[in-house]
Amino acid sequence: MGKKLIARLRWSLKHPNAHEQIKAYEHYGQEVPPGLIPPDLHDVEWSYWRAFRELSTERPGGLTTGPIPWSAIEKYAERKPGLNPDTFLLLMREMDDVYLFHQTNEKPSSR
Repeated sequence: MGKKLIARLRWSLKHPNAHEQIKAYEHYGQEVPPGLIPPDLHDVEWSYWRAFRELSTERPGGLTTGPIPWSAIEKYAERKPGLNPDTFLLLMREMDDVYLFHQTNEKPSSR
């Protein structure tokens, strides 16, 4: 499950405007390039995806993007019955590491 979530996150970070591009291809009756089609997620994976998106709003502000606080992840896990908090923490941290790496290393330099 983690691999699919990471693949989807990497795809999402690489193609932030994919939705608009896909609409343009469809509008002109052209085939959408396979690279613009996001990796598919199943119901459980979507729930983790939504959790990551929600938890991303808990990041501290400042000059640089910081990690999602552990306390926010723990609080979220406590409010979701049936969720394994250890697995949830590992998945959120893994996704957060990918996100933070992208934010740090993939932005164009401003000189």
